[in-house]
Amino acid sequence: MQRVRPGGPITAIVYSNGSEFEAFLRDMTAIMTERGMRLAGLVQLSEKRPDRVKCDMHLRDLASGELHGISDDRGPHARGCVLNTDRLLRACEVAGAGLSSKTDLLVLCKFGKTEVEGGGFRPLIAKALELSVPVLIGVPVINLAPFREFAADLAREIELSHLSFDYVAALEHVLDHSAIVGGPYQSRLGAWPVPRWHDLIVRSVIGGVAAGAWAAIVSLMGCPSVLTSLAAILIVFSVSGDFG
Repeated sequence: MQRVRPGGPITAIVYSNGSEFEAFLRDMTAIMTERGMRLAGLVQLSEKRPDRVKCDMHLRDLASGELHGISDDRGPHARGCVLNTDRLLRACEVAGAGLSSKTDLLVLCKFGKTEVEGGGFRPLIAKALELSVPVLIGVPVINLAPFREFAADLAREIELSHLSFDYVAALEHVLDHSAIVGGPYQSRLGAWPVPRWHDLIVRSVIGGVAAGAWAAIVSLMGCPSVLTSLAAILIVFSVSGDFG
């Protein structure tokens, strides 16, 4: 069967409602699998619990089907971030092992806080581009600015609200690179420039190393959380610059 590939390196689905996008991506990947596409990557499955404010978060590996729990149970009234970054890293390592030059598409559920700070899915994106495998990723509106800094001229943006409720038609739109959807969040329209994926790979590596090094320093020195936040901001600015 002939494989279908999107026409550009990165397609970002921009959304404001996380649960809607989670359902959309789950259905999209199911259709892709039915069509025989060879997928790699991670999609999120959120499980509501009646005795908890926060959902339990799981990542399903599209290549192996393995399910990874990535959240901590911090009690019934916890409202802050419950992400376990060590479990996320393990899920990324497994997903990376399932990514090869034979993969048709790398699908990632979110460019989230961890990616903004220089870690998370960034190495997976860099590996995919190195293998010439296109990427489909969800981007919350609140993270759109740092995503643009990270992806530079390698990404096109499609807003979830502009996609059809007919998921087959929506899939065709996502895989058709000639279709560009404008809207209140769209920053760039028109033809693709020459890809600069090597710059993105450099930013991913530097960002991951910087974030890891700072985490080690914080662990050893017991630095206050305000310094941790300040350092994370500095890391984002340092790795998102133009490498010319």
